[in-house]
Amino acid sequence: MCGISGYINTNLSKEKLQNMLLCMKHRGPDDDGIFISDNEKVGLGQVRLSIIDLSAYGHQPMFSDDGNWLIVFNGEIYNFKDIKAKLQAAGHQFKSNSDTEVLLHAYQKWGIDCLQELNGMFAFAIHNIRENTTFIARDRFGEKPLYYQQTANNGFIFASEIRSLLASTVVNPKLNRAVLPEFLAQQTVHYPNTLIENVYSLEPAHYILIDENTFEKKCYWQAQINPVEISHEQALKQVRDLFIDSVDKRLISDAPLGAFLSGGIDSTILVGVAANINKTKFNTYTVAFDNPAFKDGYYSQIAAKHFGTNHHEIKLSLNDVLHEIPQALQSIDHPSADGVNSYLVSKAVKRAGLKVALSGLGGDEIFGGYASFKQLSNLTQNNKFVQLVPQGIRKGISNAVVNTNSSIKLQKISTYLQSDLSIESNYAITRQYFFNNQIKELSKNTFAGYNITKENMPPAYSYSTISKLELDYYMHDVLLRDTDQMSMANSLEVRAPFLDHRLLELVLSIENSYKTDPRINKSLFVKALIDFIPEELLYRPKQGFVMPFDNWMRNELNTYCKQKLTYLKEKDIFDAHAIDHYWQCYLNKTGNVNWARLWLLVSLAYWLETNNIN
Repeated sequence: MCGISGYINTNLSKEKLQNMLLCMKHRGPDDDGIFISDNEKVGLGQVRLSIIDLSAYGHQPMFSDDGNWLIVFNGEIYNFKDIKAKLQAAGHQFKSNSDTEVLLHAYQKWGIDCLQELNGMFAFAIHNIRENTTFIARDRFGEKPLYYQQTANNGFIFASEIRSLLASTVVNPKLNRAVLPEFLAQQTVHYPNTLIENVYSLEPAHYILIDENTFEKKCYWQAQINPVEISHEQALKQVRDLFIDSVDKRLISDAPLGAFLSGGIDSTILVGVAANINKTKFNTYTVAFDNPAFKDGYYSQIAAKHFGTNHHEIKLSLNDVLHEIPQALQSIDHPSADGVNSYLVSKAVKRAGLKVALSGLGGDEIFGGYASFKQLSNLTQNNKFVQLVPQGIRKGISNAVVNTNSSIKLQKISTYLQSDLSIESNYAITRQYFFNNQIKELSKNTFAGYNITKENMPPAYSYSTISKLELDYYMHDVLLRDTDQMSMANSLEVRAPFLDHRLLELVLSIENSYKTDPRINKSLFVKALIDFIPEELLYRPKQGFVMPFDNWMRNELNTYCKQKLTYLKEKDIFDAHAIDHYWQCYLNKTGNVNWARLWLLVSLAYWLETNNIN
């Protein structure tokens, strides 16, 4: 796990490349290195968090034996031993035990097709010195980030973090106002756009080829919904086998490894499988709060005792959490309404001695754990009747009964009535932050509303359809982004066994009836691995990891929030009266603006100010 940066066909100095790496040192405190071509138009750099092969043989940039190829790599290739065996059988020889060297050889052997061999999370760049060509790729789910900007004369600059691009001084720190409606509506900006003008996020499962004259970007994998006819028993066995194999692959580490254990279904089964595979006593970690509303500590103790893990309960007072919030905000590379939770857990676990942590991230998206799966099913039933009313009449009714002061529930109903009733529109409503009329008010009526546009979605609702939407929108551009930036801020690698493309392809192909059981949440997953769940936890209600921001923002964080909102008003990005209006609505508890919506603006203000975004 690392941070990478570089430039291609661009006159950028060694000093600027070093600055790009320096601001990402938290991603790789163990080692660093750079390469500058003879003509100084190509530079690649890396800061390293040593996980596989801790020796100097894992140093990057890593060169091929003939010195013509070099690689900078961020991530893990979980099946690198299998790939290495194939390459050795073909005559390749290796100096190290690192997955980086295997990746470099794989590209030399198979070229672009090497991506089909990889099971892992990654963003990497491979440069051919003699031919002056560069190959850049990102993993299928987009677990590891890669941001870039194209410059004059087919130039290209890239990095693992936006702040690294800004440190190059090549990138103009100008706010991309065109995507602000999207940010306000969905608390994020979806790929390939970012909040910085002309800076892009390489899409998941995409690669880029660059030479002196061409720039080519292509998709190399897409999750498809291709129903297969298998029995329920066969489906359960295949899910079980693939998940166990996915966990097994993610246990490879030469650094201290353990798992987050909340006591929920996903983390409990994950720990049970890992503890069963691991030959030594498995390490588990829970962050527990002194607030009786949080019961993770209680449930995780049950799971840890059941599996006999070496369990660590890290207790934090709410005052400890409050004290950490400014540092968490300072760690963000992209503003978010969430993320503080991930920062606190990562920091606590890192302090406890862990360097690699397994996470249950992805379980809800793939196996239907969110309320959106049921909500969208209900909206589907409503569509049959609402479609009988012309959209123009629906909009008139909506506008007549709903305004910017209406409750969040009424705002969602209004948005639904005015929508085209498509799968994408209904999904966007379930994840809505600010609504279109509020966005227009905040923006002095200069911003249009936000709508999801998604091609090639299936014409009918199913768990698989919703899974794809959750993965493409919420998972990638919120959860994975927050997990990466907050864990790497603490030099901690997080691995997600649920995010194995083989497992996703299987689950998307399984018919809907196998995935729904009113008695059991995520029934397909639970039934496949039910022997890894203590009986006391089987029917535990789902509980989110939510801290008392609502109370803090009205009290301890009140002055801080007002300062940041004032900064936004002075930047003339939004209408100052609208910001004041929504802040007062929040303080007065009128119901149309909750704490998360205001915290999104606070986070945006902090990010703009810290990074001097114009």
